[in-house]
Amino acid sequence: MNNLRLILFFLVFACYTLQAQDIKSPQEFLGYDLGTHFTPHYQVTNYIKHVAENSDQVQLQKYGESYEGNSLILAYLSSKENMKQLDSLRLDNLKKAGLHTGKATMNKTIVWLSYNIHGNEAVSSEAALETIYQLITNKKYQKWLGECIVIIDPCLNPDGRERYIGWYKQKVGHRPNPNPETVEHREEWPGGRYNHYYFDLNRDWLWLTQKESQLRIEQYNQWLPHVHVDFHEQGVNSPYYFPPAAEPIHELISPWQRKFQEAIGQNHATYFDQQGWLYFTKERFDLLYPSYGDTYPTFNGAIGMTYEQGGSGRAGLMVLTETNDTLTLKDRIDHHVTTGLSTVETSFRNAEKLKTEFAKFYTSANINLPYRWYVIKSSSKPGINTAVQQLFDQHLIKYHLAEKGGKGIGFNFFTKKEQNFSFSPNDIIINTKQPKAALLKVLLESKTKLSDSITYDITAWALPYAMGLETYGLNKKPEATNNETSKAVALPAMKKDSVYAYLLPWQDDLSVKMLAQLLKKKIKVRYSEEPFRLAGKEYGRGSIVVNKVENNHVKNIHFIIESLSKSLAITFTPVKSGMVTKGKDLGSGSFKFIKPPKVALFTGDDLSANSVGELWHLFDYTFDYPLHRLPPTSIDNLEGYDVAIFPEGRYSTIFSEGNLEALQQWIKNGGKAIFLENAAQSLAGKSGWGIEKQQKEEAEISQAVQKAEKLKTYADRIRDAVSKRISGSIYKVSMDNTHPLAMGYESTYYTLKSTSRSYALMENAWNVGWLDGTAEPVSGFAGANVTPKPEDTLIMGVKPIGSGQAIYFMDNPVFRLFWRNGFLAIGNAVFLVQ
Repeated sequence: MNNLRLILFFLVFACYTLQAQDIKSPQEFLGYDLGTHFTPHYQVTNYIKHVAENSDQVQLQKYGESYEGNSLILAYLSSKENMKQLDSLRLDNLKKAGLHTGKATMNKTIVWLSYNIHGNEAVSSEAALETIYQLITNKKYQKWLGECIVIIDPCLNPDGRERYIGWYKQKVGHRPNPNPETVEHREEWPGGRYNHYYFDLNRDWLWLTQKESQLRIEQYNQWLPHVHVDFHEQGVNSPYYFPPAAEPIHELISPWQRKFQEAIGQNHATYFDQQGWLYFTKERFDLLYPSYGDTYPTFNGAIGMTYEQGGSGRAGLMVLTETNDTLTLKDRIDHHVTTGLSTVETSFRNAEKLKTEFAKFYTSANINLPYRWYVIKSSSKPGINTAVQQLFDQHLIKYHLAEKGGKGIGFNFFTKKEQNFSFSPNDIIINTKQPKAALLKVLLESKTKLSDSITYDITAWALPYAMGLETYGLNKKPEATNNETSKAVALPAMKKDSVYAYLLPWQDDLSVKMLAQLLKKKIKVRYSEEPFRLAGKEYGRGSIVVNKVENNHVKNIHFIIESLSKSLAITFTPVKSGMVTKGKDLGSGSFKFIKPPKVALFTGDDLSANSVGELWHLFDYTFDYPLHRLPPTSIDNLEGYDVAIFPEGRYSTIFSEGNLEALQQWIKNGGKAIFLENAAQSLAGKSGWGIEKQQKEEAEISQAVQKAEKLKTYADRIRDAVSKRISGSIYKVSMDNTHPLAMGYESTYYTLKSTSRSYALMENAWNVGWLDGTAEPVSGFAGANVTPKPEDTLIMGVKPIGSGQAIYFMDNPVFRLFWRNGFLAIGNAVFLVQ
């Protein structure tokens, strides 16, 4: 019997050894040792494909392509037995979350490891290759794979990674130079951090504005892992960071999710202590803002974590640190491989608790929710309303549409009061008793609870303010039923020969997109400066008018408008007469002709890649209108352009005296310049631009505050700085919606402020949006030494200069493209302001 067991042991060992020999190591497959070169994305994919083809413990899935056509892939690793029933195990996990019908009969722990969401944090994909190889070929890890399904996304941002590697290969010599001052350690604009459209994908997990994010979340929600890790890099001189996370930690994060972070941190520390590697925990990286690779999974029941290795794009293949030590790519790989394996190990050891607490999260997530129901009004912004529904669909948040009108009483997000309201057909009705209750609560929380004021990111993001949609929280079920009405749009029945004009209300960014399509088809369009009533319907300021007589040059205009109406799901109303029943007739001079503008966007050195990317993507996808990206050197040569957009950035060099003189002359000749954030703020105090900083008089600051400022301690220096800061907070803005810049808005607008700098209302100009002098945040954190302000503060304005206009946005109206309510303001600035 003993001999038989020995023979069986050697047969099993031989089979295991044979499989290991069939699977090449990354070094054998690539032809170089990991850490001596950066591996291009196609080779990352090819290596994982090789492993999958030679192991029945690995499956490779291509789940899409990036904007530049690079493959987005997932690798699934587990035991042979688990791999045979992988989809059944996936569905059983969704059953535990209440997102699939039936009772779970199998139970496995799911660990998801995400690498390289920032393209120039390029160690991550290298570490992913070694981690896969170790998990599959090292016998001691097989018991982990018997319990765990490990999902590895080796590169979430291949476009950024390829940009970084391509740049680095051009700069590095035969041997890498570790001197951090050399060119191979100084990335050129925009750097490899961002995707094709210069977006930080690690801020896009919740908002899903980018293709890569949308495709990834579709896959993520098909699995809902119990543990998720996002691998990153930070500054060259920083030790390794791993959890526990820093405060503030969102109040919805469960005690178990906190406890597991402690356990995994202790396990990582054991390995790092053995090697003498430096690390830190409980600092800097909090769990508050919900759109990160650690927080989004956490609000979906996982243990979400960020790991940060020192290095990033500055490190290259090797770099000297401040202590004159050489940090190599090989070192960085070893650290990430260690924490990756340690994560699987800790998950294996805590498997039963992880699975139990995951199921508990989905059955108890709605216990502490403030409201039982939400109603989101939809009547005035069809484009934004559709965008909200799409976002809910992508995150598997359940809702239905009201079939008929009714009444209710609830908390109004805008007035901050309980009040009676009426709801209408197609209003969004949300029952909070559902699996995704926690994520829903985070999306719709009117005020975020902070356990600490020192935060890594913004402190307010509520969907009603970002989208500008009237929203109510209710504790009584609204009397509405499901609406299955088709969204197909058709023009009212009317013979095309009898049409005098086509009318469209100006409501949101969908209206802007419609206008853009009309202009691209050379259809002449006007907009109304005054409200009017025609054919029994009210039209507000900004409403689009397409007069048939002005478009005799367009063949089949009725068919074109009908086709656009159907494709964009937005309704034009044809009318038989230009005589209105209220307001001014369609032939009045108050209907302004819209000239198709040629639009330039400045892009390049010293300008924010994020800001450039937001505007570029806005025009490419949301507006679908041509945008010409110019270098800053073109600022003195804008002849031929009608609109020039200046994004956030550093303008000390760009706005030289000569450049500003040339720019001002171009505006005087009829040009229109749009300045966002620091582009506008940089003009403060400069002659002819109208922007002035607010100056708080010394007498207005109490003696106690002055004394405290003088006697502040060094230890409190960070908190003292925070007391003067606005950490991404939401403010209510008063609007002059009679001005073209604010047409389509109500009398108020909500802005996301990320700076405490304030600017006085302009003279001899139009102050279109402003904060009241006593304004405080509607949601989010503002330091004690920020508010109140002594005077009203400019948020949006227009300064006439000669025959042209300078348009100012002191805050970012399109922040990360989830602040969708600001899209219309950009459309107004480009197309309506004259």
